[in-house]
Amino acid sequence: MKRMVLVLSTLVALAAMPLAASAADLIAYWNFNDLAITTAGPPGSSPAHPTLIGATTGTGTLSLTGFAGNIDDFTGTSVNSIPVNTPGEESLTLIPGTGLPGNGGYLQFEFSMTGLSNLGVSYATQGTSSGFNSNQWSYSTDGTIFTNFESPVVPATAYSLTGPLVTSGLDNAATAYLRYTVNGATGTGTGNNRIDNIRLESNASPPPPPNPATLPQPGDIVFGLNNSNATRTLELVRGPASASGGVKHPGPWSTTAFIQSVEFDNLDGQTHNSEGNLLGVDFGIAANGGIIYNLATQGSIPAPAGQAIGNTRAAPNNIGHDGSLTLSRLAGLSVSPDNTKIAAVGFEAGTVIVYDYTAGDTLGAGAALANGRQTPPTPLSILVAGSTQGTAWRDNNTVLAFSSFGDLYEVEATTMTPAYQVTATTDAVFGTPFIGSNFAAIAYNPDVSPYVYALYSGFSTSAVPNSQTKLYVFDPGNEYTQVADIDLSTTSQTGREMALDEDGNLFISGFDSTITFIPASEVLNPAMLTDNSSVFWYQSTSAATSFVGMDIGFSAGIPGDYNGDGKVDQADYALWAKDPDSYGGNPGGYNTWVQNFGEPSAGAGGGNGSVPEPASITMLAIGLAALCFRRRSA
Repeated sequence: MKRMVLVLSTLVALAAMPLAASAADLIAYWNFNDLAITTAGPPGSSPAHPTLIGATTGTGTLSLTGFAGNIDDFTGTSVNSIPVNTPGEESLTLIPGTGLPGNGGYLQFEFSMTGLSNLGVSYATQGTSSGFNSNQWSYSTDGTIFTNFESPVVPATAYSLTGPLVTSGLDNAATAYLRYTVNGATGTGTGNNRIDNIRLESNASPPPPPNPATLPQPGDIVFGLNNSNATRTLELVRGPASASGGVKHPGPWSTTAFIQSVEFDNLDGQTHNSEGNLLGVDFGIAANGGIIYNLATQGSIPAPAGQAIGNTRAAPNNIGHDGSLTLSRLAGLSVSPDNTKIAAVGFEAGTVIVYDYTAGDTLGAGAALANGRQTPPTPLSILVAGSTQGTAWRDNNTVLAFSSFGDLYEVEATTMTPAYQVTATTDAVFGTPFIGSNFAAIAYNPDVSPYVYALYSGFSTSAVPNSQTKLYVFDPGNEYTQVADIDLSTTSQTGREMALDEDGNLFISGFDSTITFIPASEVLNPAMLTDNSSVFWYQSTSAATSFVGMDIGFSAGIPGDYNGDGKVDQADYALWAKDPDSYGGNPGGYNTWVQNFGEPSAGAGGGNGSVPEPASITMLAIGLAALCFRRRSA
């Protein structure tokens, strides 16, 4: 089996999330989780509306007396939190107030910089279009004369990291002051600006300049952030499978918003080919359903706008089907091994949907979906209506679907006939009924691992704990016997989607735009899996969203090199002949092998590059048949 490489992890002790900065550099930190405001009001208007807030960690005070608007405690975030990925309970929310008295108001911090230099302030923030959108930081050593530093801050519409904003103007100040002055609000009721997880640190450095946009490379993760801002909805993340190993390298896509579930197609028989098309799903809205897009991975930067190739709408707005599909939002994208079909899940309908797929040119054009069909919708649906759930392909005509109830199904992709396989072992925490918002995902790639990996997660403010994530492992070669069942609720908060890389590391996307992974040494040996064994890898600083998707690009390889040894020869034909469906189908996989027989050329250390004569192919097939007969007889 190709690339069954066991990666020995040297990071066994790193199950806990790492801190983003050295504790020695921290001066003061505020997370606002103790705020308990039921109705917005001015600072000091009631005991619940404080005028002074002490630091959660470290030494410092935050005064609100300079702000004349209203304050509240809307939902916070884990962005910039200590420890990293601690769920955000509350935020300090600034509201302009009737007549906009909040404009020109400020928050003021007081602390000491004795013996310290290079102050950095970092925090998570988001705002509405009518809230404060021109906010300035300034410093003072006497509390009277303030000097602006850095440019005004314009909060994004979803939580994102600002900073570190760095100044040397407070070096060694016995008493240091910072102000955050807010302006630009136009809405008295809905306008607001949330602030959370403020860190003041010494020895700070400004963030590095952003990496330039780039085309996908093998091993890259495409992170679907489902953001309204098209320039922030897709990220490329690359780095080693080690703690905090992910680094953002923006992708070439900047004109198609709201992409969530993503999948590289299987160009030239290579699963998850980083040089194939990238398929992306706009989850959609209930009134219009979801949309499937084709996105370029080759060619120019920026890439052209995504090409809409499928939806669930009725005629005359139907794309990729005859109008008979049940209108539904979409998730759970996957591609058949021979690259001729894709599967998705209907959110409202609880259906598995299959379209026939034409790949196009990988430059963003020519792709198409057709003949969209589905399993029976509610009330006869096999999946759970109203849950985001996942699909994968066992072979070219069999879709695997995992429900958020823990049920695993095989679906015949031509007749759309479902066959129930197994229910995941459940207990009082992870069994039905649901705990709130529920999600399921599935990953299967026999080129990497013989096992099926299925993920459940749920979130509810009334549950304890409020976020729960669980991983199941099944053996499809043994009637889907369950071989592992672990809890990841602490280390992979509310998992969303997952994907195997070429080495067998299992990556999981989750709440607040995080990615964690389980090392291949455990993934490929399920008996070694333990609770909360996933390791923090990456968190987006540009778009902290709750509903995210991901996929990992594989090496393009040589078309027809079915055993992954770097050349196309008789050994690859032998694999195809034994199991055509796993290697491009019949005749597709055979044609690919013939067209590339002898690659790479002799000059590159390969074969003679000649296409084999039909007679020699026939003899090889006869030899293979004889070998199989001898083995069965033995």
